Formats: sequence, structure tokens, C-alpha cells
Amino acid sequence: MQPVILIDDLKGAIPYGSREGFTLSWDNAPGSTASNARIEITNPKTGKSFFSSQLEQDEEGPFFVQLDLGERAADITVTSTQTDETGATCQQVLAVRVIGVRRFELPTRCLEGSYRPRKFLIACGDGGVFADKVRWRRWNRPVAHATAILNVNTCQPTCAEGRFRKAPVRLRAYRLRRCEADDAYRYTRVRITLRKGRTIERFDCPRNR
Repeated sequence: MQPVILIDDLKGAIPYGSREGFTLSWDNAPGSTASNARIEITNPKTGKSFFSSQLEQDEEGPFFVQLDLGERAADITVTSTQTDETGATCQQVLAVRVIGVRRFELPTRCLEGSYRPRKFLIACGDGGVFADKVRWRRWNRPVAHATAILNVNTCQPTCAEGRFRKAPVRLRAYRLRRCEADDAYRYTRVRITLRKGRTIERFDCPRNR
């Protein structure tokens, strides 16, 4: 029997931390109806229920699914009693699995953040310090490493007229945090190592929208 209820607008893979929405449609089997419908979102490994609710007739949502690091997947199950045009009934079970994927970002002091940036600002006000030609290794891991060129404005005689000095550096991005503004995971510290020493730069989460 063709199911009356279908899950719409749901991605098969979602970034960890991201809150992804989806809806239900109730008109996918002409001549049939669904009743006593229920939705449940569970962790397939532990059986833990993230969300469970009895559905009102024709309730479309939206509903949401969110995975934290360490939660590899979520199963979304919709059960209902379905009746066709002849009066025959059956128990209909619709199940979809969503997996979590790592998509970490590096926030800058001027923008909300970007994925595996090839260039990023360190001094936002006048753009006087930035790294470019960045080549990352082990991105999406707890610690990512890179080589880059650090550009520093000499601000002589003024910052508007100054020249940029360049130096090769090594970068280490770490301290993953889930940012409250959008629940995305971001590296919030970058260690910059030059020949003469090292400095640790703090990259804060974007503010709540």
C-alpha cells in the first residue's frame, strides 16, 4: 500500500551541530487516509529518543533534527494506521536515517566564518594583518595544521601608506566549540608560529543573531 505520509525536505547528511528542519506531507496516496500517526527521532546506536510526539491530523511541522559530535546518526520514524478506498487498513511505518558529517569553520573577526579558508584576517579594523596561501591538513579533526604566509602592514609612515611584510608561518587551529548563534562547530584558537616565536590568536564565535 502506497504511504499517505512522506517526509519532505530532509537531507541525508547534516553538519554536526546544525539544526535542520523538515516537514511531512499527507496527500501521497489518493483515496487513502492516515490516522493515529506518530513521529519519533532516535539514536540508532543507543536507542535513545531525541524527540517523540503524537501527530495531529494533517500536521506538517516543521520538525527538526540535530546531531552533536559523537552522535553518528538519527533515525526518523513515522508510524500511522492507513486506510485505503476499499476500507482495508494496515500499519504503515516510514523510516529515514540521517547521518552527521563534520564541517567545521574558522571564524574571523570580520566575518561569521568559512570552511577551510585559504585566506583569513587576523586584524579586522584595517586589514593590517592577515594570512594567505593557507594550506590546511587534517581539517575537520580536533586539531588542524597549515602552512601560510603572514602579511603584516608596517604602518610607516601611516597604515594607509605602509607596506606589507611577509613571512612564512605554521598554523595550528584547535579548541572546537559549538557557537550559540547558529550551533555550528568552529575552531576558536589559532597558534601562529614564526621563526622568532609564536603567538596564540583567539577567534570568538559570531554573536547571536
